[in-house]
Amino acid sequence: MKNQKETGITDAYSLFVYAIRTQITRDYYFRRLRTFFDFIELLPNSRIENRCNHFAAIAIKDNN
Repeated sequence: MKNQKETGITDAYSLFVYAIRTQITRDYYFRRLRTFFDFIELLPNSRIENRCNHFAAIAIKDNN
């Protein structure tokens, strides 16, 4: 946990963004992720950051 705080990576969204190096790939993945969240109707009017973190929290609680 200490290493995560030192690098500023503390949530699912930050980990997702940090893992993608190029902006073109990042934009492509964001488009696909937004489409997925829209399909499952996960927080429809929220920012992508909130949607990612909320989805990760749900997945941790119920991994089935």
